[in-house]
Amino acid sequence: MSRPPAWTRSAAFLVRDIIRELRKEGTCVFLNSHLLSEIEVTCDRVAFISHGEVIKLLDLAALDTGQITVTLRVAGLTVETASGLSPWAEAIHLEDNCLTLTAHSEEALPEINRFLVNHGVAVYEIAPKHVSLEELFIETVGKEGGL
Repeated sequence: MSRPPAWTRSAAFLVRDIIRELRKEGTCVFLNSHLLSEIEVTCDRVAFISHGEVIKLLDLAALDTGQITVTLRVAGLTVETASGLSPWAEAIHLEDNCLTLTAHSEEALPEINRFLVNHGVAVYEIAPKHVSLEELFIETVGKEGGL
């Protein structure tokens, strides 16, 4: 089995380096790609397009500091107590001993935990999950991609 030439393995890194240099010089580069993981590491901003219309503009720095999906394994949580989490979270869903929510920020997690413990809830696990650009794209545009 033959290996591809060395230049092909490093081509993506070379393109990234060129784009970063151009950005440092103040040049705006438009990059069109379906490789959203590449967009995350290369670009400052992203536009989601559906059927030829820009439907969302996003500063990628906001992806790191924005909302975060959290799954908590708990015991003794009532629906009333769960609804009390609204100052720190939204999309609150309780099923059996699993609480899923979207926290306004990672900094809200200690407050959420404190609130639950102060209301007699046993918290066994808190598992935050940062939203990837791909997940955000699917949530915004849908699985069809809106081409």
